[in-house]
Amino acid sequence: MLAVLPDGSTVRATDFRFVPRVPAAVLAMHTVLRVLADETQAADQSLVQAVLDYWEVADRETLWRLGSHGFLANPADYVGRMGGMAPLVTAAAVQGSPLARAICDRTVDEIWLGIHLVGRCCHASQVPRILHGSVIQSSYFSAAMARTNTLPMNQRYVIQPIPVTPVVAAVLLAVEQADISLDHDDLVRLTEAMLTSTGNSSPP
Repeated sequence: MLAVLPDGSTVRATDFRFVPRVPAAVLAMHTVLRVLADETQAADQSLVQAVLDYWEVADRETLWRLGSHGFLANPADYVGRMGGMAPLVTAAAVQGSPLARAICDRTVDEIWLGIHLVGRCCHASQVPRILHGSVIQSSYFSAAMARTNTLPMNQRYVIQPIPVTPVVAAVLLAVEQADISLDHDDLVRLTEAMLTSTGNSSPP
């Protein structure tokens, strides 16, 4: 979570040593662990089955044995595999799974805590915000974030659409923070190059 001030300076939630459980892999990991610990209800059965199918196992016991050995030997493969499961969790939350909703709602609370931390440096009555990342842009998270849209100081956030992919947005922010001057043509070429490298033909 990052606030960019009018003078170009930034304030990050991590400056406070606060690291919310926002990454897709973390969201999925907590879901898998709850499933393995049998902390589910009858209404979570569709989610449980989706998790088993995703990991290509027949039952929880097999998944537990897989988990007891770290799921995958390579940590990078593990993070990537967990990250790919996150859409199952957010979709299950939309469908009413108590487990998925509890995990997603807790993550939303942590997101808002980080936003409130960095939001204190913004003094306007309305603060533009961009939802960055696949998890936070999912339908469940977007709706949940919209339900709690007011800062403690009676400020209000206004959602701004992302004109480019998250990867492109991150690179453009890094270029700006490095005080590198780019004209319009430079930005177009840079954006097109990154969209091509990430497999997109045009901004979303």
